Amino acid sequence: MTNGRFETAAFRLALAALLVLACGYFTTPVVDSDTWWHLATGRFIIESGTIPDSDPFGVYETTNYWGSTVLKGQWLGQLILFGAYRVGDSSAVVILRVLLLMAVFLTLVYRCPTDPTRRLVTLLVLFIAAMALRGYLSDRPQAFSFAYFALMVLLLEEFRFGGHRKALYALPLLFVAWANTHPGVLLGAAFLGAFTVMYIAEQRFMHRRGAWSDPHVLLLTVFGLCLLATVATPNGVTTYEYLFKLQADPLQGRITEYLSPFQLLPNLRSAPFLPYYWVLCVAAVPTLVILIRKRLIVEGGLLALIIAISFDANRYVPFMVIFTAPLIARHAGGFLQRDPGRARTGLILSAALFFAAFLIVGTARGNAFRIGIMSQLYPVRLAETVARQGLQGRIFNTLSWGGYLTWKLWPANRVFIDGRLMEPQRTVPYTHILWMTEDGREFFTQADFSLVMVAYRNYFAPDEEVYPLIEYLHRHPQWRLVQADETGVLFASAETHRRARGSQ
Repeated sequence: MTNGRFETAAFRLALAALLVLACGYFTTPVVDSDTWWHLATGRFIIESGTIPDSDPFGVYETTNYWGSTVLKGQWLGQLILFGAYRVGDSSAVVILRVLLLMAVFLTLVYRCPTDPTRRLVTLLVLFIAAMALRGYLSDRPQAFSFAYFALMVLLLEEFRFGGHRKALYALPLLFVAWANTHPGVLLGAAFLGAFTVMYIAEQRFMHRRGAWSDPHVLLLTVFGLCLLATVATPNGVTTYEYLFKLQADPLQGRITEYLSPFQLLPNLRSAPFLPYYWVLCVAAVPTLVILIRKRLIVEGGLLALIIAISFDANRYVPFMVIFTAPLIARHAGGFLQRDPGRARTGLILSAALFFAAFLIVGTARGNAFRIGIMSQLYPVRLAETVARQGLQGRIFNTLSWGGYLTWKLWPANRVFIDGRLMEPQRTVPYTHILWMTEDGREFFTQADFSLVMVAYRNYFAPDEEVYPLIEYLHRHPQWRLVQADETGVLFASAETHRRARGSQ
């Protein structure tokens, strides 16, 4: 085997190891608390045959923009999630997520260069991209947005560099599916609009081509159809109203995914993916300079745009990674592309060994190739006790447990709060009750709860003191401790407990 063929074989081996590594690190148990209310909504749609325009679980009575849009805008994604669960329980949900993320990752592999002088850069960038994407292992319709965005970018590049005009034909259909799966379609529309404007401007002013040439007309037509597709949903044009009002909603400051990467910097422990994101940001700077020098205005403008968007909220980081990583691999500065000569094959083989070792260590630590659910995050046994003993009524619950309890116990039980937060003002009494302030005791008494199911403390703040609500209920003569385990406690009011015992 010649040295060139040996090097090619080594590169393929390293790439295969990287794909297995990505698959392994994308395969982790369900941890996203929002997964459960999405599953419950998918189940409701199937059983009722309708898409809800108000809260079907009776938790919120709100008619604000949040409540009137969030329930209807993700129905297709919720149906697919529930379909996966019905086929293979939570393990099938994890597999669905892995398939979506691997589809995204394969588009990155396809878009990265494979010529000999840039193979090492490609492997390095792809590894960093995989580790950055690892921070977004959400089992909810948002995961579909990542796949749709990756496919859109791929189609646009096929049109721009491959000369395949027919690649644009698939975009309107893609946007119809996207619009009914997740509101991330609005980011897709903004990105496509920016591409259209920049492409026509570049062709017109830098290449002196006619303003209304066939490619321009086709691109404008496709963009118009995609805009129409964004409102071909149960929400219609209110989709855009939702976007603008959400941007001004103070609730965003309380939800991690709406915080900017800058705000998460002091607490990298809760966001271990961030260092990889910042590495891509740093590498994007020389890439942007090169793009401008090469007069690739479209790519340079879109690169600057997507980075700026990712600075606004960390939920946009995956979109930045998807678009940026292959650009860095193609156009990174000379210091990344210097040819190491004969040592190149050895370095590629070393990369393959590193990927294998990284995966082995991650698997041994429980960070890869695991399915099911992260049971310590959810009140699995407490919920089973409620169902088994027939304890019914309204539950005061930990916020992150709300979706899971709705999935497991509705309609016999109704939670107080969940991750949808369709009434932002509910977080005030919720917090007061947990800490049993004077206002909290009044809120708690007036609400007339039948059950209380709460964690001991904030899971992400293990050094925090136990919620005073628990001690209050232990001392209160009208409440009975039903069960306590490592996740939290279950209390029932004396009347609820008596009714359940009498019915057994």
